Amino acid sequence: MRDVLALDSTGMHALGDVVHRSRKDGTTVLLADVHMQPLVALTNSQVLEEIGEDSLCATLNDALIRARALVGQPGS
Repeated sequence: MRDVLALDSTGMHALGDVVHRSRKDGTTVLLADVHMQPLVALTNSQVLEEIGEDSLCATLNDALIRARALVGQPGS
């Protein structure tokens, strides 16, 4: 999300669709490098409830470590 500086209702809807389809397929969605405005928009949203706050990662490296943990590989 590092290139997403703002998240409006259309973007939130699109993100929600991706999250919903991914979870339906058994895929975990991780968000990394979320800027302040999108983070505020996500706060208390159904999208954040669906992915869970633990799926918000400060950096891409943090997201990769979390992904490795989710699939049972040691993080680095």
